[in-house]
Formats: sequence, C-alpha cells, structure tokens
Amino acid sequence: MLDLKKLIPGYSFWTGNGTPVTITQLSDQLSTLGYSFTVSKNYIKNPSYDCIMSADGMPLVLLGFHRSDNMPGMVKNGFGDVKKDIVSQFHYDLLFTPQASLLPSIASLNVLASLFRLIDGIALDLKAQRILTENNIKAMLGKQKFGAEDFVSIHYIDSADGRGWVHTHGMEKFGLNNLETYSLKKENVLDCIQLFNDLTSQFMSGNPAIPNTPINLKNGVITIMYSYDVRPYLTRENEILIKEHMEDFFSVIDFDTVGDISSAIDGYFLEKRLGSNVIRTVPGPDTIPLETLLKLPAMGFTVYSRGTTNGEDDHVFTELVIGKDGMVHWEVLIDSIFSPALEKGNQIATDSFEIDFIIVYKDGKMINPTDIQVK
Repeated sequence: MLDLKKLIPGYSFWTGNGTPVTITQLSDQLSTLGYSFTVSKNYIKNPSYDCIMSADGMPLVLLGFHRSDNMPGMVKNGFGDVKKDIVSQFHYDLLFTPQASLLPSIASLNVLASLFRLIDGIALDLKAQRILTENNIKAMLGKQKFGAEDFVSIHYIDSADGRGWVHTHGMEKFGLNNLETYSLKKENVLDCIQLFNDLTSQFMSGNPAIPNTPINLKNGVITIMYSYDVRPYLTRENEILIKEHMEDFFSVIDFDTVGDISSAIDGYFLEKRLGSNVIRTVPGPDTIPLETLLKLPAMGFTVYSRGTTNGEDDHVFTELVIGKDGMVHWEVLIDSIFSPALEKGNQIATDSFEIDFIIVYKDGKMINPTDIQVK
C-alpha cells in the first residue's frame, strides 16, 4: 500500500529532453502490464504534476515531475564509472512506502523502462546509490525471478589495516536495516557478497533478521547484531570508515569471537555455487603444472579459479575458457565490486593472473587435480 506520510524517494529519471513525457504517454505504454495512473493532490512541493501509479487497484508509487537543473552528485561526478553528458531540464521522481514487497520497485522499473523508450536520460536507484542504464533495466525486467542484487548494492571500503568494511545500500526500500561487516579480508569479499545476497533475499521474502541468533555455516558460526551494540567497540580504523554512515545497520559478526567473519565465511561462495565438497588446489609441481592446466579446456575439463590480476587488488572468480581468438583465457564469472575492468564476461590473460586455487570438473563430477594425467 501507499502511505503518503511515510514516502521515501526510491528511483528517479533525469533528462535534458525539451519535451516532457505526459501521463497519457506513460499510461499507453504501461496499461498492458496492468498499471494505471491517477492525478493526485499536490503532495510534493511545487511539482508540474504528480500522480499515483496503481496495479490492480492497489496504489504503489507516487510519480512526480519537476523542472530542475540541480542534478544529484552521483550524476554530476559519475558513479560506478558511468557518466552521462546531459544538461538536466526535467526529472521524474518515484516515491513509495518502505515495505516487504517488490511491487513498488518493479513498478518503478517499468516506469523507467518506458521513459527510456520515450526520451534520453539517466535513471537512478537512489537508495542503492547506482546509475541504471536502459540495458540494466531490460535485463532485470526480463528475469524470471528477481534477486537481491537487482535492488541492493554492496560496497567495500579499505581500512588502514589492509582489511575492509563491507556494507549494503538499498534495503531501506523494503523497510529493513542495511547489512555491514568489519575487518574483512579481501580474499573473502566474494564469500561476503554471496552471504549478504542470501541474507537480503531472506529478509526481503518476509523472514526477518533475528539479532543474536547463531547462523551455522560450514566453517564457523556468525550472528547479526544491531550496529549500535557493536560500533562502540570498533577500532579507530573502522570508526573512520563509518563516519558518513551513521544510520542503523545490522552488523554481521563472528558468533564466538565477536570479531570479523573472514574465517567463518571462507568458501561460502563456492559452496553455494558448486556444492559443499569443493576441492581447492593450488597448481604446482605436486598437483598440476600450469602448462598442463592450460590444456584442460580443450580436453573437456571445466576449470574454475579464484585469483588476482595485474594492477588489481581484487580476488575474482573465473573460468578457464578458449576465446574467439583461439587462445585460453580466464573469464570473470561475477562482477567485481572494485573494478569495472573485472565485470562478468571480461577475459584475463593467463600470464597476468595469479591463482589462489583451482577447481576442476569433468562430466559434471569434481576431479582431484592430482588424478589428472595429460599425455
């Protein structure tokens, strides 16, 4: 439901197009999806118009249209390495009531998709703090099932001790606290991303976090506490990191040590993606030489790896593939949160990739690299 007294800004669309999109145009585009628009009282201060968007008679989103050139900082300065050179004349705001439902966000994404079809501009997920391209929105709306990553972003900030603070943005849209964890080792960022996505999906589906309850993982036990119970005990390095993030979070900590979760979540990403009995091996004379490893894709083996690449301080998960050029490359399997050069699908030269470990499959079965023989 739409409670006009509890609205939050969810999404917006900024354009330099000289001709505004009308409600009639949006209605024509979206009526086939079951959405309707009703002009409302002037709830937002000084809009050119505002209206309520409903689905099956249920009000979901307040849509406001404004004439303004005061663009958000994430657009002016570029955000997520996305920049757009436009002079804003108008922007469209999509506001809704925080709730444990995807319907307001999905309705908002459909409005943004329609605006992209009608005019050029920039779409913003204001709470997840990211720019959405037309292709981003098409991909999300084309899914059979939405994931937490469609609505919530995960950020990592280095601390002086070489570890980092991982936290989410965007859970406010669902009336939830964002997640955070401290002093995480960089090699466990993928594990943390997987864990946070799983926890977020659980919370968004109506299963709330229960603070101080143990959560059993393969390599340890973690728990969730309110940030105001955790932050008074943070180190100076971590206090500096959070100075601009003073809202309430759910802090994820080790249940036994009340410290960082690096050890407890080690291997969590691989367990969720590949199963619980993953054999992680470092290539070498006693396992499998690198020159042998590079031959395996042509022999029908599937080779996964985690490692780092030249000039990047990120441990990425990859698959060894034969590229269009006929050469063997490591292909990134999940977007890096550190570098746009390490997006999913990008390829890394084998001679510039430092391997943490490998995992080998053939015919759907995991193979111990020590058992592989290449003539």
